[in-house]
Amino acid sequence: MNERDRLKEVEEYGILNTLPEKEFDDIVELASAVYETPVAIISIIGPEMTWFKAKTGVKETGTPRKYSFCTHMLKDPGKELIVNNALTDERFKNNPLVKGQHGIRFYAGIPLLTPAGSLIGALCIADKVTRTFSPEDLRILKILAARITDHLELRRTSLKLKQEKERSEALLQSISDNSPVAIYQFQIKPDGGMSFPFVSKSIEQINPGITAEMLKKDVSLGFKSIHPGDIGRVNKSIQDSYKNLTVWSMIYRIIGKDGDVKWHSGKARPEKKEDGTVIWYGVFQDITDEINEITLARESLRRSEERYHQMVNEVEDYVILLLDIDGNIQNWNKGAEKIKGYTSGEIIGKNFSVFYPESERKKNSPLRLLNQARLKGKATDEGLRVKKDGSVFWASVVITALHDDNGEIIGFSKVTRDYTEIRNYILAIEEQNKKLREIAWTQSHIVRAPLSRIMGLVALINDGANSPDLLRELLDEIASSSNELDLMIRNIVQKTQEIDISEIPEIKKNSHN
Repeated sequence: MNERDRLKEVEEYGILNTLPEKEFDDIVELASAVYETPVAIISIIGPEMTWFKAKTGVKETGTPRKYSFCTHMLKDPGKELIVNNALTDERFKNNPLVKGQHGIRFYAGIPLLTPAGSLIGALCIADKVTRTFSPEDLRILKILAARITDHLELRRTSLKLKQEKERSEALLQSISDNSPVAIYQFQIKPDGGMSFPFVSKSIEQINPGITAEMLKKDVSLGFKSIHPGDIGRVNKSIQDSYKNLTVWSMIYRIIGKDGDVKWHSGKARPEKKEDGTVIWYGVFQDITDEINEITLARESLRRSEERYHQMVNEVEDYVILLLDIDGNIQNWNKGAEKIKGYTSGEIIGKNFSVFYPESERKKNSPLRLLNQARLKGKATDEGLRVKKDGSVFWASVVITALHDDNGEIIGFSKVTRDYTEIRNYILAIEEQNKKLREIAWTQSHIVRAPLSRIMGLVALINDGANSPDLLRELLDEIASSSNELDLMIRNIVQKTQEIDISEIPEIKKNSHN
């Protein structure tokens, strides 16, 4: 591992230039006592200095790396460094720590390694006299060093967790502060005291004039901003949630700092603590735009429905009705009143079967049409219908099933047209056609007699009747039969002209094809 990566690992422990800690101080005191050395140090090798995390027997807080004994371990990080007599060791005999006032002769250092095998420092003991170091001495010092690395790893893990927590908290704070909703905690204590332990800064965006700090100091500011017309039900809903520990959810108005009215949505989940305090965790949201959009949409829909109903009500040539699922009448337009004779007050709520003759009701014709519309979506029918005054008219009817968003039938539309005039017109034409057919059939039999004679006389001439007397006689017969045929044709024309087309009723101009 290169020096840059090693120093990065050292940085991860967050230990350089930190205050003394008892866990490390106890270890150096123990090492000094066990080995009866005046000096014991936990050193951390930084970028320029070897810094002492814990020490005994020295006043300095560290030493330059170029004079530090433990920096020599960087050449072989996994190996301990034992110096029995520094004066005879070429590496240290000219070191100021040996020649100077410290007069180090003996040094024993155990490397402090990271899990990746990187050297971050050492546990070392030192003395001003030469000494020997047995394998048992080395084993004990390694045990103490292992305790140090355990503490260091625990420290690094704790530091990482702390950093992660700080990053998470910072991220959460940033999200809550910039969120379009305000995140909050609200609590009621057993004595009735209310407070906001936490409110995100975004409260200022949805409730201008009130800051998070203001609300945490004075909970009443939040309630004072609620519209007077809504404060009663807001208070009641909070008390209900407090008593039953149910989710609090409300839509209410607030009065802004400029006197403008805004719509807020609040939702929170309660939690009861052991001391009886109830804390709600929830959000506030400004839904003014959504409410305005819904209001505009409803107003547009209302106007559209008004125009539609006005259009339906003004139609005079058709009966346009809405029926409930059982066939009961829900509305009554002008066409219905004109054609059937009832006023809306007389007929709304009654079943549409009232328009059917008794014979059709006995056959359950109204129910049959409704069932057909249920199954096929639409039912059509023509037949006699009864008006209020008991008179009848010929009706053409279309019944259509109406469905909700889930496909369930919620009622029917029924459009009825008075077909009487058109039907009478068709029947009259059919009657005249019948007369014409009768005339044609009758006269065709009478016409055939003279026509057959003419055809027979012509056949005799063609067969060689060339005697002048016979030919004259045949021609006279042909002329006589032709005159008879002409008279018959005249009679047919006269009879057809005698048919009175005025008997065919006139279709009114406002009737529809």
